[in-house]
Amino acid sequence: MDFINNNANIFFFVTTILVVVLIIVLLIVMFATIKIYRFISKTIDKGDLLLEDIKENNFIKKAIPVVLPVLLPIVSFFYKLKKKKK
Repeated sequence: MDFINNNANIFFFVTTILVVVLIIVLLIVMFATIKIYRFISKTIDKGDLLLEDIKENNFIKKAIPVVLPVLLPIVSFFYKLKKKKK
């Protein structure tokens, strides 16, 4: 009978340790999930603000004077190459 009690004690000891380890792992996963959720929600909020700027054309109005002088010569160069090939 002492042999059975000894094995049962070992089983319950190992089970207790595994349950504690499992709880710690689940807590770590939960905290990581919360951090990822917060990061995604902040990113979505920033994206919404950027989309609102684009919708109001504030972003485009600020970018056109900078981008257009650089972009037009490049586009015209490739357009001329395409025309010559035909």
